[in-house]
This record gives sequence, structure tokens and C-alpha cells, in this order.
Amino acid sequence: MEAAIGLAASFDSLRQHARPDVPLGSISSNSPSWLYKLHLVADADTIIAFNAAQAAVASAMLDILSHRIALAETDSEILATRTSIESLQRFQEQMRSDSRAIMGESPSERGVKRLEWLKEQIDESWKHVNTDTDKLSELVVEHSRRLRMLAERSVSSAVEIQKVVRAALLKARAELEIDLDASRVEAAAAQLDAVMAAKISDTLKLLD
Repeated sequence: MEAAIGLAASFDSLRQHARPDVPLGSISSNSPSWLYKLHLVADADTIIAFNAAQAAVASAMLDILSHRIALAETDSEILATRTSIESLQRFQEQMRSDSRAIMGESPSERGVKRLEWLKEQIDESWKHVNTDTDKLSELVVEHSRRLRMLAERSVSSAVEIQKVVRAALLKARAELEIDLDASRVEAAAAQLDAVMAAKISDTLKLLD
């Protein structure tokens, strides 16, 4: 029972890693002590099955973590680019404010030169704004692409891990000599997997 609870905790941790709204630093890791204890009491088949299940969870977690990091990098770039655009817009507004102040003064050669310089600064800043705006558009597209990849990997991992976990639990039941129609369970599980695969495919298509 402790092994089943420990495996469930690992799977829950994986689901937390797959959620982009959950900060990585806030996800607690569960102790693998249950797996060590299993080696002391279970037979070889059960140990192998639970090791495979835990390894599948760990492998998926590392894979999902790489997607989370890539997504976080894109988020940081988007924030930096938006900050740059806002800074340029504040600069432009300051230049316009200076221009209005000069235009309110008596005409002078010095004032005309100052207005020309301010116009040059505004024109130059627009080049940077346009560049950053194009970059932001590309980053938003990239963010959507990476978010879809994370969702696709998370869902596919969950489906595959469920199969390995199911096999481990069935091995444990067999060792405990608890009667079970394993073929019936596997047939029902295969049917459910097929239904879920179709739903997952339809859901991912909506993200395109």
C-alpha cells in the first residue's frame, strides 16, 4: 500500500511540473523511501515493475522540465521586450512634451535646432519600437508553440505512465495473491486508452 501511495505522489508531482501556472520552486518532491522498502519485501517481478514505473515518471519529469524551462525563457524575453517598448514610449512622450514646450516659446534659431534634434530622436526611437514590436509578435507565436509542446508532452506522458503504473499494481496484486481477472482489466484499460487517445488528439487540434 505504501508503494502505491508513493507512486501516486510521484505522479502528482509530475502533474504539478506540467502546469505552467505552478512555479517550479513551489513543487515539493516526495521521498523515494517507499521504493527502497519495496526491495526488502517484494519479489523480483514486483520490484522490477515498480522500478519501471518510477523510472517512467522520473524520465517524463525531466522531459517536461526542459519544456517548462524553455517556456519560462520565452516568458522572460516577452517581458523584457514589452518593458523595452514601454520605455521607448515613455521616451517618445518626453520628447513630445519637450517639443510642445519649445513651440510655446518665442521663435529662435536655438529653438528650431532643438526641435529638429527632438524629431530625429523620435524618428530613431520609432525604429527601435518597430523592431521590438516585430520581435514581440515572434515571441508570442513561439510562446504558443512551446506551450502546445508542453501540453502535448504532458498528456502523452500521463497516458504512457498510467500503463506502466497499472502493470506495477497488477504485479503487486499477483504477489499478494489477490484474485483478479487480469485479462478483463487489461481489455477494459486498452479500450479506455483508445478513447482517451482520441480525446487527446481532438484537444491538441484545438491548440493549433
